[in-house]
Amino acid sequence: MSGGVAYVLDEIGDFASRRLNGAIVSIEEIDCEGRSRAARADEQHCLRTGSSVARRVLDDWDAMLPRFAKVMPNDLPDAF
Repeated sequence: MSGGVAYVLDEIGDFASRRLNGAIVSIEEIDCEGRSRAARADEQHCLRTGSSVARRVLDDWDAMLPRFAKVMPNDLPDAF
C-alpha cells in the first residue's frame, strides 16, 4: 500500500487488533465498488503469479469476502 486503498485478506482474524497501525491507517467497511476492486485485484494477482491462495480465495469468493479488510490512510481525502 502506498498512498491508497489496500484490501487485506485477514484469514486469522487478528489484523485489526495486532497488525494494524491505527495512527496512520483505518479499516472501513467494503462497499459494492470495493468488492469489485478487491475481486479484480485478486483475479489479476492469480493470473500474474499463479498464487494458490488467490485461486482458493476466488474459488470460494462469497465465503472469503467477509475476511477482507479495507485499509485506508487516515490522511487520504474521501476520493476512494
